[in-house]
Amino acid sequence: MNKRQERLQKQAQLQAAQPLPSERETFKIPDATTNWKKYTFWIGGGIITAILLVIFFYKTGTPADSGPVSGSIKPGQSVDGIPCQTREVLTYHVHAHLTILADGQSKEVPAGIGIANPQTDARGFVATGSCFMWLHTHDNSGIVHIEGPNQQDFTLGQFFDIWGQTLSSTEVAGTKGTVTAYLDGKKVDGDLRNIKLSNHESIVLMLGKSAPIPANFNFTASGL
Repeated sequence: MNKRQERLQKQAQLQAAQPLPSERETFKIPDATTNWKKYTFWIGGGIITAILLVIFFYKTGTPADSGPVSGSIKPGQSVDGIPCQTREVLTYHVHAHLTILADGQSKEVPAGIGIANPQTDARGFVATGSCFMWLHTHDNSGIVHIEGPNQQDFTLGQFFDIWGQTLSSTEVAGTKGTVTAYLDGKKVDGDLRNIKLSNHESIVLMLGKSAPIPANFNFTASGL
């Protein structure tokens, strides 16, 4: 037997040893299209869930920290003759701005003053609540919303009573010291509680070390 015949014989033996097609294990190449559809489904589902969560928290909001008064105000309750009503009364609606400076440092006027169970949206703005006093804050910018069924006079003392904080010549919202008040940049004498809250009025209460009087608040830039 020559070498060529030997090679042919070995090839025949190898072919005989191979399993028949029916005996071979079936192996399928993964379908890339099927897998991509599967991954797209899960990724898309995750994105939709995230969007729904954002919308939910934007609508329902989260509780705002507005000091000791927010948890105690209830619908129908009155403070200094000002009721807390389930809806904002916008027949009369103007704005003033309050700045509190203690030793030259700004003291926050918190969001949610005058709003029971205040709920903030994604912007940090108190959009909803159980009820609204006619004097309240929607954010911590110092803007005081002055609302009512008709035009009437409200005072800074009423706002502090709704806030549940002290306002006197020697104390402002828990900070003690001699208090100097400025109205639109001009010093105000007399009882601080009697300062009227008027439209586009800038009120500054300064305690402790003297500091430059802030410029009047820019209501136009805030869209008010």
